[in-house]
Amino acid sequence: MKKAPIIIFLLAFCFGVIPWAIVGLSWCKEEKVNVELETEGKTRKWEQLWTLSYGDVDNDGVKDLVLGFRVHKCRIWHTWIGEDLIWLHEIPYQADLLLQLYHLSEGQWKFFKQLTIEKDVDYHQNSRFQMTDFKIGDFNKDGFNEIFYQWQEQCSYAKIIQIRGNKIILLYDMPSGRAISELRDLDGDGIYEVLEKGLTWQIASEEEQETILKGHLLCIRIYKWDKSKRKWVFLKILPDWEAEKKLTREEVFGGIGAEEILKGVPERKLKEIYPKAFK
Repeated sequence: MKKAPIIIFLLAFCFGVIPWAIVGLSWCKEEKVNVELETEGKTRKWEQLWTLSYGDVDNDGVKDLVLGFRVHKCRIWHTWIGEDLIWLHEIPYQADLLLQLYHLSEGQWKFFKQLTIEKDVDYHQNSRFQMTDFKIGDFNKDGFNEIFYQWQEQCSYAKIIQIRGNKIILLYDMPSGRAISELRDLDGDGIYEVLEKGLTWQIASEEEQETILKGHLLCIRIYKWDKSKRKWVFLKILPDWEAEKKLTREEVFGGIGAEEILKGVPERKLKEIYPKAFK
């Protein structure tokens, strides 16, 4: 299949500074976009490209070239010490997550609009703060596309949103934590469930700890699409067998609360749950 290279120039405005971005891309029909991004001119550390994707993000029937920008900010305050005015940078810093949408017109990608999907996200100066996942698709089979995105700072965060025009609808919001969210169609009905993986047993109720999670240190929370409530809702909690099989002996028996939850569990069952710990 022959690919037609297209070179476009994107102009971004941030805090009065105008950085130029040159995007060279190969466009194959309308499903695949491969992009290499280079920046020149004035750039700032607080502005970074965190995603580049392709799809009908805002459900207007037109597929978009999607650029995601992370715009860094820091809150600043001052204080008087004696007769001196001292300016200090406050930590944590903050960032906004922006989506810029481009439409293909007359062979060129032209800027269409910009949306802010996250505002004033706290992060620490020396943290990685990276986007780890960004997917576009009709995950709940309601005829409209959703966006699933996830980022990591000191903890992980994940959301599913639906954009209609300029309106942003929140459909799933993972509480701040060290879990990793994943989309997976568990029952084969074409509608995706959300899995929060790698959670510690403490997030479960006492009843769940004594029944479902007896002997298990890690668990998964599963969320299922609820058509009437128009959001993903909590369904059930299960042991995280995949993660537990990888734990070493030190991680199993040296973990916080391990003595309490493993007390009275037969060694045969522990070997089944934590095979690596008994090698």
